Amino acid sequence: MNWNKRILRTCSYAAVVAFVLSAGGCPTIDPNVPDDSSEDDIIFSNDNILAVANAPTAATQFTIDRAYRVTSIRNYHWNDGEGTAGPGTIALRAADNTLIGTWSCTALDGQNDTPNAYWLCTPYVDIPAGTYTIEDSDTATWSNNTESGNAGISIVRGTPIEDATAPAAADDIIFSNDNILAVANAPTAATQFTIDHAYRVTSIRNYHWNDGEGTAGPGTIALRAADNTLIGTWSCTALDGQNDTPNAYWLCTPYVDIPAGTYTIEDSDTATWSNNTESGNAGISIVRGTPIEDATAPAAADDIIFSNDNVLAVSNAPTAATQFTIDRSYRVTSIRDYHWNNGQGTAGPGTIALRAADNTLIGTWTCMALDGQNDTPNAYWLCTPYVDIPAGTYTIEDSDTATWSNNSESDNAGISIVRGAPI
Repeated sequence: MNWNKRILRTCSYAAVVAFVLSAGGCPTIDPNVPDDSSEDDIIFSNDNILAVANAPTAATQFTIDRAYRVTSIRNYHWNDGEGTAGPGTIALRAADNTLIGTWSCTALDGQNDTPNAYWLCTPYVDIPAGTYTIEDSDTATWSNNTESGNAGISIVRGTPIEDATAPAAADDIIFSNDNILAVANAPTAATQFTIDHAYRVTSIRNYHWNDGEGTAGPGTIALRAADNTLIGTWSCTALDGQNDTPNAYWLCTPYVDIPAGTYTIEDSDTATWSNNTESGNAGISIVRGTPIEDATAPAAADDIIFSNDNVLAVSNAPTAATQFTIDRSYRVTSIRDYHWNNGQGTAGPGTIALRAADNTLIGTWTCMALDGQNDTPNAYWLCTPYVDIPAGTYTIEDSDTATWSNNSESDNAGISIVRGAPI
């Protein structure tokens, strides 16, 4: 850990001077500052301990010479000691103006309990070598100074990957119909694959050759289960293809857990999606992931952060909030809610959200659904947030409380299991 930096960020200027002169005087490390001991690389940082002003006058940009998986972006909003009312969003844009993604943030208090001074998002998006601009939804309170080049103060972390045109090469190829034959546009067959055990899908890459014209920019890729349940829709980043064909590869990094079954890949621009006889006239795609033990309780190696799951009879409509408290930071990898609904289950999954004690919405995630006991349809709602949260108390919210199961053993709170990895 960079102890000096953590100590200096926490203290007032006077305390810093006293500390430097006397080798003491800085009482504590700020527990709300995201942990600098992270094993992820610092891809970019213009963080510093000088006084700051609001409203950057220069773009916050960084250049990388190899591909990275961006795991977190943290922006600073001191705002003259007033902080912010709550976190907004952080976005990342490529040099060709392609929007890589926009992510909802969680907020962490700063020095002297400045409310919501740190905005933190955890994208888990793979980007190739190049120049990128960080964007913030509230530039009026985004901190900057001469030391940052008058750009918004930010720290970007990630892990190097081998090749962002085929990311996470160590991951299994779950499905591929990629080939080197000539291609046409507009697939006439569905792009489907079947897996015989659970996987964490880490990337999906679709090919848009489009007669050598490529595309104006990337759209979205979606994944649908055999029962027509939409697993998720993800914004893509675009990578140029052969002969510099613009935006020929559309790449998304879902980090979603799916059980054994058959799945269909969907693309928002089928008119330019490449296919050929070798692909069975289905859209050309590569899906990568890592095997997991059980997608009804995914990533079993992860800690159970919270569980009020039990085997007693349940009823609908919880009368108490579903809350949990953690005494250290965690990366939340999955949340699973139970919807028995008198054996009727649900028509399909909705969303699960997580809210901090100060009412900050951490995020809302679209779920996949898994059948329950006696083939109860869509009884388990499962989302895989991959969001980092500090120590504190959190409330789980469910978009269909009328069918959310509870009982006296759960203290009449909605039954849920939250898993994650300590950070």
